[in-house]
Amino acid sequence: MISHICVNCGVSFAIPNELDQKLRENRSSFYCPIGHPQSYTKSTLQIARENWTQELDKLKEDKLKLEVYRDSINVEYDALQKRNKKLEARLQKLIKNK
Repeated sequence: MISHICVNCGVSFAIPNELDQKLRENRSSFYCPIGHPQSYTKSTLQIARENWTQELDKLKEDKLKLEVYRDSINVEYDALQKRNKKLEARLQKLIKNK
């Protein structure tokens, strides 16, 4: 049994799982015990697709952020490598001069 609350009057009621699944798939109307119409605006498949699309978009955004972060790290790494080479050259120069 799947519990529902009427969007109009707030009455709680339950319907069998099989019926709930059919209502979701067909987007058919059903009624609360008082008689207010209820319906699912999206099927379970549509909801799943939307959730999947949102997750995919989030993953793409995260990937882009990681690529930007990786690029900034590479720039910083290259700058540190260049600085390290200059320091090594200075050190070698100082060692030769002694």
